[in-house]
Formats: sequence, structure tokens, C-alpha cells
Amino acid sequence: MAEQKPLVKRLKVNEEINAAMKKYVAEGWRAKREGEKICWTTGGGTPIELLHAMDVWCYLPEVQSATAASDQVIVQYQTLAERKGYSIDGVCPYMRGNIGEIISGRPQGYPPGTSGGIPIPDFLISFKTICGTLIYWWEALKRRFDIPMFVGDTIFYNRPIEDCDVRYYADSMRDCVSFLEKQTGKKLDPERLKEAQELTAKVGELMNKILELNKNVPAPFDELDFMSTALAALWWKGCRKRPWNAVEFFEKALAEVEGRVKNRVGALGDEKFRLVFDSNPPWYKFGWIGDYLAQKGAIYVTSSFNRYWTKYNGFNYGWCVTGRDWSFEDIGRCNIPNWINAGIEERLKYLTKLAKDYQVDAGIFMDNRGCRILSYSMLDEAAYLERELGIPTMLYEGSMADPRHFDEEKVKGQLDTFLEMLGEKKKKRNKVRN
Repeated sequence: MAEQKPLVKRLKVNEEINAAMKKYVAEGWRAKREGEKICWTTGGGTPIELLHAMDVWCYLPEVQSATAASDQVIVQYQTLAERKGYSIDGVCPYMRGNIGEIISGRPQGYPPGTSGGIPIPDFLISFKTICGTLIYWWEALKRRFDIPMFVGDTIFYNRPIEDCDVRYYADSMRDCVSFLEKQTGKKLDPERLKEAQELTAKVGELMNKILELNKNVPAPFDELDFMSTALAALWWKGCRKRPWNAVEFFEKALAEVEGRVKNRVGALGDEKFRLVFDSNPPWYKFGWIGDYLAQKGAIYVTSSFNRYWTKYNGFNYGWCVTGRDWSFEDIGRCNIPNWINAGIEERLKYLTKLAKDYQVDAGIFMDNRGCRILSYSMLDEAAYLERELGIPTMLYEGSMADPRHFDEEKVKGQLDTFLEMLGEKKKKRNKVRN
């Protein structure tokens, strides 16, 4: 029986990114054997450019857990962690997956052909721009591997950034440099850091151009599909090594999306409903969600996830523009304000602008049991979109990386009912217009 083609037109560049990720893992193990330094770090406001500037191989366990969830192998690892006291209800599913895989004694234990099994770290780095769980996660890793750890501090972004906030972040950057110089035995070359930051800023500009193109009707790509593309930015921002220069990947992605817009090719054959998404997706049902919505003529045209790392219309959720001096203070101004580190007022303002600019018909969000820092504002977001813009919203329960918290049949029923209601509402609106 022939394999059924996905209903959503996928971005071809993602195949190259997936292959490059597998190679990056394999090359990291080679580098480890040859004495090069490996660091486990986090996304968000952590200055990964600093690691690339000092020739450190850096890996993100949270991304690896997302990969394990997508590969349908994460539960076996999570179960091992739960037996050691890591609660299924209270501990991040990414953390449980990562700790469980280490407990299993199989650091390369994912199925052949996947990008799992990242090299064991020599040290750990994180900045407090995501969630408190990550700090406890890193402390558990520090004890298990008996390795050094650095945690940089960052203010919570719930008001305009002040000079004192930037100086505070810059001081953490200087401490991080001292830590890295001690671990690697190398001195930081300021010009290498500036080069890495310029590469990062260029990626941010390219991503922003791509995301802006989804304002077109029909949308040239599915935001869920682009989440796979965005992971290249998270891993390799500031990396100049080939084939992991993220600028080159996003130049290809931009050319591909521009070609679709020019030829009026949409990601979905019959686009009826334009949706906005918040939170991380359920990685274990990643393709299923997009294809099931596509059967109903619905597609995600915008999301908060893909803008964690870009500057969008005045909101510095991530990187700033090229051409800066890239002092530690400049880096702070770009890294402090990101979606995960933002207060609820900033989130409401930001999501409302996305809904307006992308001509959104509805919001369908996942109430993410696996990440409360992403989900705490969702009910307010839903109420705000309905009250201010008249945009209906739906929330379904799930977890970004634990399939035991996802009920497929229940979610199907919710989606069917909601999209049927949305269709009726759209018919009535069109009758009024005519």
C-alpha cells in the first residue's frame, strides 16, 4: 500500500537541517574522543554565540528530548526517571526524558538514524531566562556527571528594559566568559564573538522576513512545519562551521518561501481557516496535528514559538539587527526580552498584534501540562483575543513531550466541534457582507 502523502506542503530545507543535526551529533562524539570540549546548554536568552566563538561544541538536552518524543521513544526513558522519584506531574517532561536516558546507561540509545544521543558534557551553562526547572535539572546533571556548572542571572521582562538591567546581564556575561576561559584554557577573542553575534543577528533578520511572508493568503508554509526549521537557529546561532552555518539554511528557506509566494503556492491546497498557536507543540503528534487540521482546511499561519528568537515589529523577542558593536550590553538588550521570560501584559500585546497582522480566524492552543511557564497565560490570552478582536479560541490538553498526557480521540472531537462552529460563523459573516 502506497504511503499517503501529507496534506501540508512541507519545507524542503528541513530535510537538510535534519541531516545536519545527525552529523553534528556524530561529529560531537568524535570531538569528545579527541579532547575537544562539550557543553550542554539551553535556548532562550543563553548566549550560545559565546560558546561557538570559543570553539565549544554545544548541545541542548531539551531539543534532544523533543527529538526522542518525535521518535516515539521518550516514555521508556521518562519511566526510568519516575522510578527514581522524578514526578510525572511535577517535573518537566524534557528533564524526565533526559535524566531517564542517562539512567538507562545508553547515551547513544536512540534508534539508528535518529539525531538522539548527544555527547556527554564537560560542563553546563544556562541563563535564567526560561524557567526555574532548568536550574534544578542542571543541578541534577552536575551531580550525576560531577562536572562544573555556570548559571547566569537575568531580570524578568515585565516592564521596559533599563540600563541597570542591561548592566546586570552584562556582568553575568563577563562571569560566563571567565568560567569558559577556565574550562577551555583559551582566551575569548572579542572579534570572534562579534562575528558570532553578527551571524545570529543575520539569522534573526532572515527568519523575520520568512515569517512575514506568511501574512500572504494563501499562507506559503505551515508554522508547525517551520518549528523544525527554527530549531537550526536555536542550535547553531552564531556558528560559522559548515554544514552548520544557520545563515545558509535560512537563506535557502527564504528563497523557497519567496518562490511559493511568487507562484501563489500555498502550504495547504484549500485554505479556509487561518490559526494562531501558542506554546510548544506535542512533538510526538507533531505531524498528526498539522495534517488533521489540514483535512478541515485549517492551517497555523503564526505562533509565539517561532518568534522566541526573532525581532518582530518592535518586540525584541530574541535577536537585534546586524551592524551593532556587540558589547556585552548590546547582547543583553537582545537576550533579556524573549517570550518565555516575558510578563503577561507583554504576551497579550504581542499575541494580539500577531492575530491582527496575520488575519487570523481563530486560536487553537495546547494547555501544556509539561511547561507551566508557557501555559500560565493561556486562559488570559484566549479571553483577551475574544474580547478585543472577536477571535474565538480553543484549548486542548496535552504535553510537549509526554504522550501519556494526550488523548487523541478527545482532541479530535474538540477540533471537529470547534472547526464546525468556526465554519458556521464564517458563513454567517460572509452572508452579512454580501
